[in-house]
Amino acid sequence: GMPKAQVDDAKFAAMKKDVDAVVAKGDKKEAAAAKVQLGEAIMQTNKPPREMYPAALALFREAIALDPENAKAKEWFGMIEGIYKGIKRDVPQ
Repeated sequence: GMPKAQVDDAKFAAMKKDVDAVVAKGDKKEAAAAKVQLGEAIMQTNKPPREMYPAALALFREAIALDPENAKAKEWFGMIEGIYKGIKRDVPQ
């Protein structure tokens, strides 16, 4: 059968709540790091790529906006961007 996703919907919803709480505190570096973690969690769900990639990309983009030095966010963003370019698709905005 299919490998079980490491992050199910319930776990993801709980993580998102935590991230929202971190963002609300107003520390940009912390908020960026939390968004990166959430983006990484999306990549571990079993959502189809057409849902998974745009959602993750949006979080990594938000993380970079909050903390332009966040290397992990830039790395992930570049990787997903590369996937889109590789399949000759426009990168979701």
